[in-house]
Amino acid sequence: KKVASEQGVDLATLSGSGPGGRIRAADVFAGAPSVAAAVHGAAFTDIPLSSVRKVIAQRLTQSKQTIPHYYLTVEVEISKLQSLRQQLNQSASGDLKLSINDFIIKASALTMKHVPEVNSSWMESFIRRV
Repeated sequence: KKVASEQGVDLATLSGSGPGGRIRAADVFAGAPSVAAAVHGAAFTDIPLSSVRKVIAQRLTQSKQTIPHYYLTVEVEISKLQSLRQQLNQSASGDLKLSINDFIIKASALTMKHVPEVNSSWMESFIRRV
């Protein structure tokens, strides 16, 4: 159980190879997600969870599952961005074509560099910050 918790593996998803179908450490390691595939060589930091964070996570999960929720949308004025995009596409002489999505992805990447907490994942027993 300790190894499964450390590896972020749910024991209910494993079938045991030990006597009587017992789950062994090797089964847990085989079922653990590949860190190399998940972060592809990127450095990361594992942040231990405090009791308060665990409770907050449980309550947020419960509220998401049981309380009705709604999503908000916003309209954004991007005429200057569209002008910049058009200028850059014209100056590239057809070698490349930038989309609005390219600018959104770039802004997101810069935000994740500037605020690394945004690029974190919940791993059940810790938080992984890339």
